[in-house]
Amino acid sequence: MEGLPKTEEIKFVVVPDDNTRVMQLQAGGIDIMTFVPYNRMDELNNDPNLVALGVPSTSTRYIVLNNNVKPFDDVRVRKALQHGTNKEAIVRFVLYKYGEPAKGFAPKSGLFYNDDIKPYEYDVAKAKQLLADAGYPKGFKTEILVRSGNAVYEQIATILKEQWKQIGVDVNILSLESATAVEKYRSMKHQVTLSGWTNDMNDPSQQVNYVIIPGPAHAYYTDWKSEEAIDLAKQGNRELDLAKREAMYKKIQAIHYDEAPMIPIFHGTYPVVINKKVEGFVQTPLGNY
Repeated sequence: MEGLPKTEEIKFVVVPDDNTRVMQLQAGGIDIMTFVPYNRMDELNNDPNLVALGVPSTSTRYIVLNNNVKPFDDVRVRKALQHGTNKEAIVRFVLYKYGEPAKGFAPKSGLFYNDDIKPYEYDVAKAKQLLADAGYPKGFKTEILVRSGNAVYEQIATILKEQWKQIGVDVNILSLESATAVEKYRSMKHQVTLSGWTNDMNDPSQQVNYVIIPGPAHAYYTDWKSEEAIDLAKQGNRELDLAKREAMYKKIQAIHYDEAPMIPIFHGTYPVVINKKVEGFVQTPLGNY
C-alpha cells in the first residue's frame, strides 16, 4: 500500500533493570519504554522530550503464597496476612496516582469481574488474632523472593516487611536476578514471592485456568487446590451460555477470595513513557507485545 509502512524498522530491546532502561530513554537510546517504575513517571513527564501515560490495563499484582509450606497451608494465616496488608498505603507509595487496591485475583476491567466481594479490611488486631488462632501467637519468620532490578517489587517487599512486622511476621527479603528468581518460584521453592498478571485475551478462561486448575503453573505457584473451583473452571471452558458462564466465573472468584491462596495487591495502569517525536503508538490493555 502506498505510503506504508511508515516506519522502516521497529526494534524491541529487553533490558531487565529499570534504572538502565530509564537512562537509555533519557539518552535517546530508546523511543518508548513500557513498565516504567511508577515513582519515575512524574520525573520523566517533566522532561521536555518525553510524555508519560497511565494506560488502562488488565494488570494486577499479587503476593503469591506457597500453600505447600507452613504456615501458609493454614487459611487463617493467609487471611491474617490479608488483614495485615495495607493495600491503600502500597498504592499510595508505589503507584502514586496510577492504580487502585485489588479485592480479588481477576482484573477489574476484565469480563465477568465479581465486584460483589468485599475487600479485606486492614486490621492489625484481627490479623494478630487469626495468627494466634492458627497457633502463631508470636508470629513467624518468612522470606519474600523478589526479582532484583524490579523497582515496583522491591518497593512492595520493603513496605510489606514493615507492615507485617506490626502483626508479628518477621520478613527477610531475598533479591535474586530475574531468571534465577523465576526458576525458583516456578519450581515451588519459594515461601512468598511477588508477581503480576495481564490478560492476553478478554475472556476469564485463560487466567482462571492458570490460577485454578493444577498443572505446570501450580495454580499460579500457590499449589492451592479447590475441587469446586476446578470443576467450575472446567465447566466454564465448555459452557456457551454467557449468563451461566458469568455465574461460574464470579463463583470461582468468590471461592478464591474466601480461601486467600494469594493476596491481590492492586490493579495498575500501564506506565508508558514515549519520546515526543513518536506518533501513533498504542499500548494494548491486554498485556505485553
